[in-house]
Amino acid sequence: AAITANLTGHVEIWTDSGGAPGTQVEGDSDGQTISSTGEKTFTWSTSVPTLSASTDYWLVFVDTGGAGDITVRTCADQGASFKSGKHATLASIADASGGFSAADDWRVEAIVAAGTSNMTLIANAFTAEATPAEARIVLFEEDVDAITLNTDLRAYASRDGGTTYTQITLADEGDYATNKRILTGTADISGQPSGTSMKWKVETLNTKELRLHGVALQWS
Repeated sequence: AAITANLTGHVEIWTDSGGAPGTQVEGDSDGQTISSTGEKTFTWSTSVPTLSASTDYWLVFVDTGGAGDITVRTCADQGASFKSGKHATLASIADASGGFSAADDWRVEAIVAAGTSNMTLIANAFTAEATPAEARIVLFEEDVDAITLNTDLRAYASRDGGTTYTQITLADEGDYATNKRILTGTADISGQPSGTSMKWKVETLNTKELRLHGVALQWS
């Protein structure tokens, strides 16, 4: 496995049950910490899985160190066809060509994403026709972690091209799809230096993970 960030954990082998993991085969591999790229080998000192030829299995990475999501590309029968997937712990080992022979090596490329970081998103400037006194923002947001508005997620507006920002208090106006929220807020920006160069800014804090599907800024 080629790893681009530290990974501490072990590997499990599971049977396939209609395209999903069914039952684990024997025990876990020996655990190890991987801190560099290159070829790595997971071994079993005890409870070694016994596998059958021409049978699909799931290769399960169990991250016990909290390194982040793992994007896994797996190759069965040492073939040229790869199957991609992303999950916190697992991805299918079966490729498009069919079954996996237990006599072959299992070669896996894994890319481990770094842990969640705070982010700041700043819009390109929009030019208002006249100096605005009020700004209204709309966010289409999806929680991954539990998000407290105006603490873990904050929004701002500027009328002087981003030199001065005023925080906008966000409120939940309801869902537009499953677990996807419409967040809105209005702020008085009349105290900012006069200008017509409008920008919004969105910050995440406390290393909370979320997804933004769209942002809109209005002014008057």
